[in-house]
Amino acid sequence: MSADLRTTFHELHREGTFVIPNPWDVGSATMLAGLGFKALATTSSGHAASLGRLDQHVTRDELLAHAAALAGAVDVPISVDAERCFADDPAGVAETVRLLAETGVAGCSLEDYDPAKKAVDPLDVAVARVAAAAQAAGERDLVLTARAEGLLYRSGDLDEVTWANVRTWVDGPVRGGEAPAELRQAVFDMYRPSLELQTAEGATDSESLEPRAADRLAEVSAATSHWGMSLNATGSTSFPWTYIPKWRCGPVASPVAPTRPMR
Repeated sequence: MSADLRTTFHELHREGTFVIPNPWDVGSATMLAGLGFKALATTSSGHAASLGRLDQHVTRDELLAHAAALAGAVDVPISVDAERCFADDPAGVAETVRLLAETGVAGCSLEDYDPAKKAVDPLDVAVARVAAAAQAAGERDLVLTARAEGLLYRSGDLDEVTWANVRTWVDGPVRGGEAPAELRQAVFDMYRPSLELQTAEGATDSESLEPRAADRLAEVSAATSHWGMSLNATGSTSFPWTYIPKWRCGPVASPVAPTRPMR
């Protein structure tokens, strides 16, 4: 993949809201790129299903081969669902990001859920892992999505998760201390509505939202709208949608987004 596609992926996040569907193999990637989507993001559950397995049962080598195949098949940026980056320690996370960069993709994601422990990482552990991934991604011009899995696994409520993001990404190490109260509240008010777009039972029907889903995502500075885990199961005639809102609060090593995840 040329550096131009990585530049394109960065620019897409700066220009406004765009839809990024989730192909599960080369065929679906080719079809979605042919339909005119500007970027694609892999799906861990869809990839696993294409191999006859459950989610979180693919090896790192298999994911790297999958990423390389998709990046080589289409002329749009590819972002990779890398689950936990196949490592618990920050050094291992960084190594996976570097290996993914070598496949030619434009970005990747990192989750804070540990399936071995069936729990979300403690905040300090998650931050250390994201910091290592961000440094490795920044060195290679990848877009990094840091996924906050608490709501997906029913850990914490909306206010708790939102304030945790404010503490980590607004106060955090980049700013060196607590940000002004007005800024913290403004970010909270911006980010919380993006979480409300997802109900406890599953993806909210976009037709039931007023204003429309795309308008609401733009209001909270969500750069992407993802079509998620059911895409590979439903075929090409009925695409349900889910999304990952992306936003930034100040300069970081690479574009890092605390997110609401859906596979």
